[in-house]
Amino acid sequence: MPELRIVLDGPPGPESCRFVEVENEAGASINAGEWVERPDGCWELRTQQSPLPVAGYTAQPEAKVALVNEFKADEERLLRKLDAISAQTFHLPNTDGTVSAPDHRWIAIARTHFQEGFMALNRAVFQPQRIRLPEDE
Repeated sequence: MPELRIVLDGPPGPESCRFVEVENEAGASINAGEWVERPDGCWELRTQQSPLPVAGYTAQPEAKVALVNEFKADEERLLRKLDAISAQTFHLPNTDGTVSAPDHRWIAIARTHFQEGFMALNRAVFQPQRIRLPEDE
């Protein structure tokens, strides 16, 4: 996503600063949206959120994006635990007094299922749609 720069004539603080312009990464002034006066006398800049750059995905509200980002963090923590288990060469005690190493095949299966589960959860939130193909024309 391109960077937008909101330019003020001073730092935010108890002394009022004024809006100057919105610029792109190159420093050129751009039209970032529509200025609208609110009922409380303040003004707000209304912008359009760009959709995700993946076919079938639509623009998402911040609440949905924040929720999926939380899920991504949860997934990463879980995958790191699996990484730690896989990297260790420890042995776990059995009830008969013997010890055995974790079964890495089952760790790999667990990893795949966790990844699939989080992918399904994220799709449940974002609800991507089917797309039209060139041959549909």
